[in-house]
Amino acid sequence: MERTVTHDFALPPVTPGAAPASWHLLLAGLPYSDTTRLQTLMRGYGHRVSVAHGLAQVQSRLVDDEVDVLLHGSEQQTTIDDITRLPCRPARICLVDSTDARARIEALDAGADDCLSRPYAPRELIARVAAVLRRRQSQGLRMPVPANDAGRVIAFGDWRYETSARRLSVPGGFEVDLSPAEARLLMAFLDHPNAVLEREHLLEAALGRAPESESGERSIDLLVSRLRQKMGDDPRQPRGIRTIRGVGYLFGAMNAL
Repeated sequence: MERTVTHDFALPPVTPGAAPASWHLLLAGLPYSDTTRLQTLMRGYGHRVSVAHGLAQVQSRLVDDEVDVLLHGSEQQTTIDDITRLPCRPARICLVDSTDARARIEALDAGADDCLSRPYAPRELIARVAAVLRRRQSQGLRMPVPANDAGRVIAFGDWRYETSARRLSVPGGFEVDLSPAEARLLMAFLDHPNAVLEREHLLEAALGRAPESESGERSIDLLVSRLRQKMGDDPRQPRGIRTIRGVGYLFGAMNAL
């Protein structure tokens, strides 16, 4: 008779004063049942949980937001490894269906920081996430620089940017909020007005490290596209960010202060 696999996702007790710091977890390529249960579990501890459906959404999340841990299934491990060769690469924990050691070895060889076989105990999963993040923190593998600094207001052309709030005032009187990565990218441009900046430089400034694959360079193109959209800057007739083919971008910051 086949054994039914179940997960006990009741919240285990937390010792007073021992609650972990808040994390941002991204779930990708997991069965619906796992996704909903993990959302309940992690949010019950006060953690932020996002869900990505497909590799395009994984890339979009990693570029646009600060993700601490990517939890994914073993079927996507090789392809996700290519996409997560980003400067802001989060910790990766792979959930495998088999208790066979070979499946866990393959996950680790494919770039996972840790792996866990189903069924898994919630306490063990939380402990493994915390352990992976402790290791990465001790190795200095965190996001590089703050996305904002205190109290600066920068005016350039028809735009006005408040660094402390990551708020950009655009032509027409509208205000938009920038993501941390978008804010770092904008500051990289503002620090080098009217200069051609290579994609590698922008990736390092916005996300922390030089790219290790073509997906890294594509990620900066996506980030630039989003920043342009929020600025209301038409890429066909740009007033702010100009594309320099084969090299990178130039920011024509007029009257930058």
